[in-house]
Amino acid sequence: PELLRAGGSVRSHFPAGLVNLIAEIRGEHALDGEEQGSESAEVIVGASYSVTPHLELRGGVTFPAWNPDELDNGVVVGLIVHF
Repeated sequence: PELLRAGGSVRSHFPAGLVNLIAEIRGEHALDGEEQGSESAEVIVGASYSVTPHLELRGGVTFPAWNPDELDNGVVVGLIVHF
């Protein structure tokens, strides 16, 4: 939800107790050097939980999107503070 603050600014955070599903892809492509032309990408699938409107806990599993020799499977856990 969006909250209108004094002075007209808008802040948007999720309320406490909300669970969100996350799907993310990120990659890299070397432009020069020894690795020039090589590329890799990973996918993250997980969930986040809003502990408070300003504190969010996230977790997910990572795995290669293509070129599986470049990346390993893994787990990602994070704590995000919205301010």
